[in-house]
Amino acid sequence: MRLIVHIGLHKTGTTTLQRDVLIGKSGYLGKFENNRNDHPYEVSELSDLVTRFHLLDRAERRERVSAYVDRLFRIAETFRTPTSLKISEERLSNWMETGDEGNRWPIRYGDAAHAVFAPRRHRIPFVSLLEEDLLPTLAARGGSLRVVLSLRNQPEWLGSFYAQSASRIRGAGQRNFETQIAALIAGRDASIDFMEMVRSLEAVLGRDGLRILLQEDMGAPDFADRAVEAFDLQDCALGMRLMSSRNVKSSGEGLWKIKGRKGRWPDLFGRTGSPEIRLTDALRDRIRSHCAAGNAALAGYMGRDLAALGY
Repeated sequence: MRLIVHIGLHKTGTTTLQRDVLIGKSGYLGKFENNRNDHPYEVSELSDLVTRFHLLDRAERRERVSAYVDRLFRIAETFRTPTSLKISEERLSNWMETGDEGNRWPIRYGDAAHAVFAPRRHRIPFVSLLEEDLLPTLAARGGSLRVVLSLRNQPEWLGSFYAQSASRIRGAGQRNFETQIAALIAGRDASIDFMEMVRSLEAVLGRDGLRILLQEDMGAPDFADRAVEAFDLQDCALGMRLMSSRNVKSSGEGLWKIKGRKGRWPDLFGRTGSPEIRLTDALRDRIRSHCAAGNAALAGYMGRDLAALGY
C-alpha cells in the first residue's frame, strides 16, 4: 500500500488540487470528497499527530501511529485493485511554535504580529513524524509513502498569505506587511527558504519519495500530466483545463484587498492600517534577492528555469 500525502504549502493552489484533481478519484481520503467540507478521520488524526508532535511522548505517538496505519491498510483492502491512498492537507506544513499551535507560518497575526521571535531554523514537525514514526511503521508492514509539496514564488506567496491572515492582525496594512517581510529577511527565517524544506524532506524520503508541483504551472497544458504522475492517477484522465486557483484573493497585479474582522465591532482589533496591500517592485525585488541562492538550488534540483516564474 502506498500513501501519498500532499502537505501544501498554504496558498499554493491547494483548493484547486483538492477539488479539481483529487476529488472523486480512487483512494482519495481528503476534504471536499462527497461534497464534504470537513476533515475526515484520516486527515484530522494525521494533522493532530503533527500539531502535537512535541507534546506527545514517544510511546503514545507510536501507539497512535500504529493504529492509524492499521486503519489505512484496512481501507486499502476495500479496493478491488491496488490503489494508492491520497491525503491533501495544507496544515501538515505548519511550522508550529510553543504556545501558538495554530500559527500558520510565515505571517504572524494577533499579538504575535508585533512580537519579536527567534527566527525558525528547525524542520517542520511533519518531517520529524515521518522519520521517527510514520515511515518506519509503514515500511514494517510493506507500505510506502510519497509526499507532494506545492510551492509558489515567495513574493506572491507572502502577499497572498498576508491577505488571508489580515483579519487577525491588529493594524493590518501596508506598513505591517512590509515590517513582517523585513523581519523574515533580517532573521534569515527558514520558512521562506523552500530548498531547505525540500532537502529536509528528501533526506527522509529519498528523491523518489518527493514530488514538487508549482502553483504557477496551473493552467499550463502539461500540468494535468504532472498532477496525474504526482498523485499516482495513472488510470484517470483529469479531462479539464486546470485554472490557476479557486480562491484567489488578489485584486490586481501584486495587489490584495484586506478585510477587517467580521462582526458588529470592526475596530475591535484596533485596525488602523490600509485596506489593501501592494507588492511593490522594490519589495518584490528585495524578497527575490534574499531567496535567490535557495531558489537557484531549487531550480537546479527541478531542472527548470524558476526565475521566469517569479522565484
